[in-house]
Amino acid sequence: MAPSKPPDDPKLSEAIRCQRDLYLYWRLVAQAGSAPLTTRGYVARPLWRRLREQFERLPPQGAQAAPNTFPPDGVPVGPADPDERDCPRLLFLRRLLERLGLLRANDDPRRLVAAEWEVMARYLRLSLAERLRLCARLWAAGAWWPDTPGMRIIPAQSSLKAPAPQRVLALRRQLLTALASHEPGESLLLLDDMGAASHGRGRIPTRPRSHVANARSQRRQAPIHPDRRATDDDGAIIRAACAGPLSWLGFVVEQDETDDVSRTPVVNAAAWALRQEYRPDLVSAALAESSGKGTLREEPGRVVVLADLTIIAYPPLTAPALFTLDTCAVPLARDQTARYRLTREALANAQKTGWNTAEVVTRLESLTGAALPANVRVTLADWERQGGRLQLMPNVTLLEARDPAVIDTLLADATAHAWIERRLSPTVALLTGEGASLVRGWLLRHSHLPAIKQAPGIDSGRANERA
Repeated sequence: MAPSKPPDDPKLSEAIRCQRDLYLYWRLVAQAGSAPLTTRGYVARPLWRRLREQFERLPPQGAQAAPNTFPPDGVPVGPADPDERDCPRLLFLRRLLERLGLLRANDDPRRLVAAEWEVMARYLRLSLAERLRLCARLWAAGAWWPDTPGMRIIPAQSSLKAPAPQRVLALRRQLLTALASHEPGESLLLLDDMGAASHGRGRIPTRPRSHVANARSQRRQAPIHPDRRATDDDGAIIRAACAGPLSWLGFVVEQDETDDVSRTPVVNAAAWALRQEYRPDLVSAALAESSGKGTLREEPGRVVVLADLTIIAYPPLTAPALFTLDTCAVPLARDQTARYRLTREALANAQKTGWNTAEVVTRLESLTGAALPANVRVTLADWERQGGRLQLMPNVTLLEARDPAVIDTLLADATAHAWIERRLSPTVALLTGEGASLVRGWLLRHSHLPAIKQAPGIDSGRANERA
């Protein structure tokens, strides 16, 4: 087979949406400080409600996008106030974040904390294709997500490091290889309940050949999780994977062909990311390097920086774009559009991460595709200069007087003025290192009773003098 070319305009809305939601989930946990878990290992309801509200306000990335909070068929299950068990997609995102190391248990196993800013920045520096391959690899190899059809209670406490059973592992790898072998827009083969091929040009066997002889021993194997019912229907497992993880990651989309409940998985353009690992023979030598770095473009929607320091980001909202805006601006709202405002505090926070003003301007201009308004550039430069005037000095001694005349008299004294390093305001002065005790004696001689107040965390040898 001659090597084919990557799609010129790939439809990647669901893959981009998945990466966006992974980032937003991480950010909300980072803002909350931690994600408390119940005794069964699910996110506690207070934080869970905030998660649902956040994702329900977001616009869909494309016509293929399904609701965020409900299973693939779009029908809510469980009570009117669902919890994490009733929303498999968001549970899958949370478990995937744990497997990626972006959420992890700290000292308390009943509480998840978000990874550091640098860890998320390193993940988003990967290209979209590399991130998709990484997520697919983690799903294929681990037992932390069971591809079991019709399950409402999903085992959330399964070990992140436990490998998938060999039969499931072989099925998943076969399915990923089949995805990498199809062109975008083609129907993916599924097996109906009778084991007959219904769609596609190839056949995914109901059981890998290497395990046919050991069918009876496989039946006696322990299930992936005690909550899962043991089943030999590999076709049902394949369908569950297509309706679940593979659909949520953006590799397939289900399209209705009839009026009944049957659906046909169609391969999305995101499956091109799998070719470099699962079907390298379909990638030409000229495209071998670029196929993982630039073929699948994660293009954000239009971003506008207004003269009043407001930023408006239009859909599609991508994870790298939101990460940049959240780092250097203050979020105002995130619904149909994402709105931000540039502030002095936000610029200071960006500088703490290592982004100076020039870096912030460069990243914003890269998002907007145009130069920033002149007044915005001037304002950012002024904020940087003003911030540069601030100096943090440990263990300093301040003299604060109720009457400015006290400091005026102290500065007029031929000897005492040397004890003051700098006057900060009419009533506050910065004393030299050895001037604290000398100024105290001077105040007592001039009928001023000083009160010593020590700030928290300051060495007992250095204190603030208050007159």
